Order: sequence, then C-alpha cells, then structure tokens
Amino acid sequence: MEKKIAFAIAEDEAIEREAMQKFIRETFPQADVIWMAQDGREALEKIEKKEPDILIIDIEMPVMNGLRLCEILYQKQFSGVMLIHTAYAKFSYARKAVTLNVYDYILKPVDPANLKETLERCIEEWKRKEEARKKKRDMEELVRDVRQYALSLLVLDTADARQIDHFFRTVNWPEDQKLSTWVLKFTSLTAFKPLWMKHFEESIRMLRKGGFLISSEYIDEGHCLMIMQPEQRMDPEQLYTLIYVIAHLGMKESNHMETIAEGPCDNYAEIVCACRKVVRASDGKTLAGNIRMPARTWQLLTRKELEKISGRLNRYLRDGTSDQVRRYLKRIQENFPGSEENVFWELVPVLLETMEDIWPEQNYSEKFCELFLKKQKIDIWLDELIKPLEAALGTRNSGALEDVLEWIKKNPTEHITLSEAAARMGMDSSYFSRYFKKIKGQNFSDMLTSIRLKYAEKLLHENPGITLGELASSCGFSSKTYFCEVFRKRNGMSVSQYLQVLQEEEER
Repeated sequence: MEKKIAFAIAEDEAIEREAMQKFIRETFPQADVIWMAQDGREALEKIEKKEPDILIIDIEMPVMNGLRLCEILYQKQFSGVMLIHTAYAKFSYARKAVTLNVYDYILKPVDPANLKETLERCIEEWKRKEEARKKKRDMEELVRDVRQYALSLLVLDTADARQIDHFFRTVNWPEDQKLSTWVLKFTSLTAFKPLWMKHFEESIRMLRKGGFLISSEYIDEGHCLMIMQPEQRMDPEQLYTLIYVIAHLGMKESNHMETIAEGPCDNYAEIVCACRKVVRASDGKTLAGNIRMPARTWQLLTRKELEKISGRLNRYLRDGTSDQVRRYLKRIQENFPGSEENVFWELVPVLLETMEDIWPEQNYSEKFCELFLKKQKIDIWLDELIKPLEAALGTRNSGALEDVLEWIKKNPTEHITLSEAAARMGMDSSYFSRYFKKIKGQNFSDMLTSIRLKYAEKLLHENPGITLGELASSCGFSSKTYFCEVFRKRNGMSVSQYLQVLQEEEER
C-alpha cells in the first residue's frame, strides 16, 4: 500500500483551517491532514512529534508568526515542503519566505483551481525531494559496502588494476591529479572512546569545509583508517606539516595511541599500496603518543637543531615571555635566506608539541588547523599561534629547569647524559653545566647521581633479592663497580650492609 502524503496546517482562523483540510481530503485521495495548529509555537511542538511532508502556513498568527516558524524550520533543516497561505501581499514577506526555502507563496482568497494546481506542484516537489533522499541513502549504503570491499582488497593483496580502479571510481575519488593523497591509520590499545571520536570528527568536518577530501572507516574498535587529500594543489612540505598536526590532534585525547601515516600518493595504485602498508603495520606493545611518518622530501633543519630549538622554546615558554618566543622563531627563519616559509613548516610541530606539553588542557593543534584553512601569510599565522600564550604564560606549572629534573626523576633507568639534558633547555653542554651549578648550587652529574641512588634505595626496599648488576643497570649506571663506589660514598656502607640494616629494622 502506497504511503499517504502527510499535510499539516498552521492557521489561526478555525474556518480557514477546516476549509483547507476539507479541500485537501476531497481533492487528493492519496493525501491526509495529520494535524492542525492555531499558531507557530503549537505547530513547532507538533512537528517535533510528527513531521509532515507538506506544511501550509499562515503568516499573521499569535504567539509565533508564520515567518518565524519558517525561520526555525529552515535552521533545523526541515525536510518537507513549506507553502505560505496568507492575506498579506507585502513584498518583504515574500522575499523573506524565498530566503527561508519556502516553496510557494499564495494569497487569500485563492481560486480552487489555482489552489489545486499549487498543491499538485507541492506534491511533485515533495516526491522529487523524497527521491533525492532515497538516492542519497542508497549511495551511502553503496559507499559503505564499497569501503568494506576496499578493505577486503587490502587483505587479499590484489594486484588487479581494474579492481583498484573500480573501487576509487565508485567512491568518486579523483583520479591521478597529483594532489598528494595521504593515508593514515589510528591505533588505540583500547577501543576508541566516544569522546575521542566526537572531538576528532569535529576537526575532520572543519577540514572538509576547507576543501579537503576525507574518507574514514573504522576497521574495528581499535583501528581507524583514513584517506585524505587537498582539493587543490598544495606545497608538499606544507601538507606534510598539516598531516603531522592532524596525526597529533587525533592522538591528543588518548595517551595510548599510535598514528602511522604514508604519503604523498599520486595515483590509485600508490594509495592502495599505502593502505596495505599502514593496515598491516605491526602495532607496538606501548603506544604512548607515537607518530610514524615517512621523512620529508627535504629538511632544512637537522634533528640536532630541532632538539635544541625544542629545548629553548621549552625554556622561553616556561620562564620567558611571548615576545621572546616570537623573536626567537623569527631569528631562526631569518637564518635561512629565501626559505623562511619552508622553515616555518618545520618549526610548527615543534612549537605545538612544546606548547601542548606545558598546557595539555589547551588545543593549540586545532587552532593551527583553523589558521591553515584561512590561508594567511606566515607572519600572521605565527602571531596568531603565539597570541594565546599571553594568557597561558601566567599559568605555567613549573620552570624549564624543574621540568628537566622532573624528566630525570621519571626516567631513572635511562642513561641520561649532560648533553641530552642541555638539549631540553636549548643550551650547549658547557653553558648548561655552568647555568645548572649557578641555580642549584651543585654539579649536574652530582644531582643526577643523587637521583639515581635515591631510586636504588627505593628498589632495595621493594626487592631485597635484586642482584648488584640488575640494580646498577636499573638505576642508569653502566658500571657495577662505579655504582658500588658511589653508593658507599653516599650511605657510608656497602649495598650488602645497607640490606642488613634494612633486615634488622624489619625484625624489630
């Protein structure tokens, strides 16, 4: 049995309401009036419970007039057809109705023949909309099926170019436009939480509005595959930075997440190869904020330079001012004549990660994405990125040097060196050594040894049976002999004597 077309009437005059209802039921056997309302607010309440296919609206009604009702329905993306039926012939009313997606505007009193013709056109418009919605639903189902088919291609490791071509044509993915497609896989040790998905999908919607083609599919509850491509040609290094920031942004909501990215890909075969590579990549046992990406096509700054920059930024952000940060970044850019913009793209991830490490509650990566889509000049981007620091600098949780000491205390088993600690402060080793002694009143090596020995004492309390070799290694000492020597110097007794004292204390 064919579904009846549902009419509804919002009209404050009872006689007009009844007359319209009678006309519809007598003229259109395939239609029915499901409800009537005497003002806009009542109509809105009834729409929430039962939405009509065609809504006939009067303009001048109490409580809420017809145009205000149309405005609210337009904002709510009402899927039906709206028809204004009024005694007011004001041009401003008609113009406003057109901007609110009202299908037609007819004046009272209306000739029955004209009313019938208008309602017939409304019915045809509703059928056209319904057909378009059906096609959209069918296409969405098809795309879901094809994505699953694509994942099966990855598993089967097909080399059939026709199958690959068929998949990308079906999902309407642009062919071989040299637009640098990237493939990413997000992996979580636990199932993706709704909060993570909600936050990340908001960022994806923002990028789609900015002209990016993005197709994402949850492979299972712990893996999400994404294919991403800009709508227009873009500097590959600029795009590399954006992909890195997206990977960082996707992982921000979880401490146990890994992102693997492959790109850029310039044709279907390369995209499929990248998909296979990331889908089949073995997951690490611990995924603490790990991003794996191919190297840049070129690199102006060396890894050592980036580590030093990261350390100095950390120091300025914790102990300095936003002006110091701005001047420092611009000085780095100026040291590479003719390549200031390229250096900027290398500096962005370092700056964002350092800022979010100090203020984890802030979302500077999302701010960068917003700026990226505005396509502004580099100087403006830099100023806009640093602007939020004016407020954040007053909420720093510790100084840069305290941050280094905290890092050492959290990693007592690592063989930390003076040069590694200096890099975290953005200093060379000799300057850091003098700076450390001036602030702390002792050498860095003495402080490091003290932290390690304190950790050794903790291990002895928790595990009296630990061997000397295991103890020395666990506390970052490369030599068992040296460990025993400094332990005796600190405690005035050997390790075995220290254990004997512990045993006697327990027996008491």
